[in-house]
Amino acid sequence: MRVFLIGAGQVGSTIVEALHHDHELTVMDNEASRLYTVVAVYTRDRPHLLHALARTLHEAGLSIALAKVNTEGQRVADVFYVQTATGGKVSGRGELGALSRALHETIRGLDDAASGAAA
Repeated sequence: MRVFLIGAGQVGSTIVEALHHDHELTVMDNEASRLYTVVAVYTRDRPHLLHALARTLHEAGLSIALAKVNTEGQRVADVFYVQTATGGKVSGRGELGALSRALHETIRGLDDAASGAAA
């Protein structure tokens, strides 16, 4: 299950639910920081996850100013403060949605690679 949110409205309780279940949650927030778009990914830990997420952000043309990484058991909360190449926030629901989908596809790719290696 993947939930995509913009802004801080219902984020708190949804994050708690995602962290306590095997849910995947991507949060995009342009209100949490004056200068950056905050991109938070909550999911199950996997080998190479942090690198893959950072690579996806880079390939989307974003610079990572700050990354906060947290792992508790098998769950991760990776939060990135990002800017576009022009120094602005990621704007527009379409761009934020595309970024969320790209991160989700990255995670799915890690799962596919892991299941292919196990076969």
